[in-house]
Amino acid sequence: MSFETKRDMLNWYEKQPRTLTEEFIGKINWNEIKNYPLDEKFIPVLLYMRDVETLTDVYYEELQRAQTRLSASLWNARALKNRRTASF
Repeated sequence: MSFETKRDMLNWYEKQPRTLTEEFIGKINWNEIKNYPLDEKFIPVLLYMRDVETLTDVYYEELQRAQTRLSASLWNARALKNRRTASF
């Protein structure tokens, strides 16, 4: 995904849902969940994913208040990370 400006990127990010929506949760067939046991080895992964999602939002909110959000080096580092991620 590419953006014309940094503002376009921030606008896109800010429009994304931050949590599981009621609509998404409503589509889950809860009666069938018992048919799919969860391997206990997967629980740490779920906890990690939950924490990463929470901390991403906290970081973003703090970044919006910080002067570093204006730093060109921060934007360049983020762009490099996004290019690396997109290549996988």
